[in-house]
Amino acid sequence: RAQGCLILGRTRELVVDNVLRWLFPGMDPKTLDGDIDEASVHAALVDSPVHSPELLRFAAHLLLFLRELLPDGGGLQPDGSLDRHLNAVVARFVLHLVQSRRYHLVPRYARHLRASLLVETYSRFLTRLAPASAELKARCLDEACAWIPREGDGGVRAIVVRALDDSREVVDARGVPDAPSLSPSLALTSLTYSAAAAIGAVGGGVGG
Repeated sequence: RAQGCLILGRTRELVVDNVLRWLFPGMDPKTLDGDIDEASVHAALVDSPVHSPELLRFAAHLLLFLRELLPDGGGLQPDGSLDRHLNAVVARFVLHLVQSRRYHLVPRYARHLRASLLVETYSRFLTRLAPASAELKARCLDEACAWIPREGDGGVRAIVVRALDDSREVVDARGVPDAPSLSPSLALTSLTYSAAAAIGAVGGGVGG
């Protein structure tokens, strides 16, 4: 059936009736047609189990390939009718890479996400890294800078500022800044503040 959609150029049928049903059997594809906030998209994807990592990887590669191959992206291009569907697949693959600790691949795929979902997904990735070693955090930030533009709505600056703001909110909400339970959040604050300073996102930049 999927092969027939490819041959006949039925991109929407391929994506909605085949790919999404393979990957997210419990999700109503119509929810991606509406105006849903990125935090809700992220939460829904986190709750979607990956039954076949190989199929998920294939689907992400297939949709990214079709976006480049088809005239006008076949609806998969940014702001196209299937843009949110492609982003759901690629974002779930990015989350799978994070969960599998294949961190070096995360920015290579995350860069294909729309700006708002990229910031949502990548800032949460940095939050997950809070308890990790300083060396691993630095390497992940270096790799982000190698694959994701520093400036713009979905740039490294915006990601780091979002992660920094989120970690500050955790500290402010819990109160006592030296509580042992806050150590991951404080570690992330230190990491993101250093990174933000390096790219000019604090101090004289976006905010301090």
